Amino acid sequence: MFRILLMIAALIAVVGGLIFGLSKLNVSPNVETVKDKVESALPGGSPTITQPREVPGEPPLGKSDIQEMIASAIAPLQKQIDDLAKVKSTTPVVSQSQTSSSQTTSTSTTPKTLYIPIGYGGSGTSTSDFATVTGHEVSINPSDYPGYKQMVFEASFRIFQGNGKGEVRLFNKTDGTAVLNSVLSTTSQDYSTKTSSGFTLTSGAKTYTVQAKSSTGYSVDLQLTRVRVDY
Repeated sequence: MFRILLMIAALIAVVGGLIFGLSKLNVSPNVETVKDKVESALPGGSPTITQPREVPGEPPLGKSDIQEMIASAIAPLQKQIDDLAKVKSTTPVVSQSQTSSSQTTSTSTTPKTLYIPIGYGGSGTSTSDFATVTGHEVSINPSDYPGYKQMVFEASFRIFQGNGKGEVRLFNKTDGTAVLNSVLSTTSQDYSTKTSSGFTLTSGAKTYTVQAKSSTGYSVDLQLTRVRVDY
């Protein structure tokens, strides 16, 4: 904006100079006044004195000539003003709200859900009491998941031929206690995923296994077991 004001001031100075110069060019000597002064200075006012002749000068400039000269002087300054206006209009403006939104989005990296795998596949058990299923064991320390709201036990399993009822649960092998609210059951011969109620684990690193039992002696088979961590 400051540069544009300087250009406008320079433009006004150029136009003023042109007008002043043109006014000087249009002043011509008064021939009759000079003649009268010369005759009065001579005795008797001699008529033989050669009258002075007006020296032809440049013809006075017309209105169109003046306008053309002013336009020629203005053109370079007008071009610079137009160029500055284009640069200003094409410069992108980033608002503070957009910057704050980008910073907020980039810092929101905390997941809402995590999964802790326990085991995959393998036959379960056909006993009427809970027994440990081989290959389904994991170590979990709740302090590794700060701020979690609850954990959930999930298992995909079946009871062979759908005969009776099969049950599975999460067991704290370190302390020798079952995890409260982790028992799941099914009467289906097809694998299906069951989800327990929410629970929290005791502090410290513990070893957890999966136990299963059958109400009829038919095998309880596991396909997948895991713990879901909700934030």
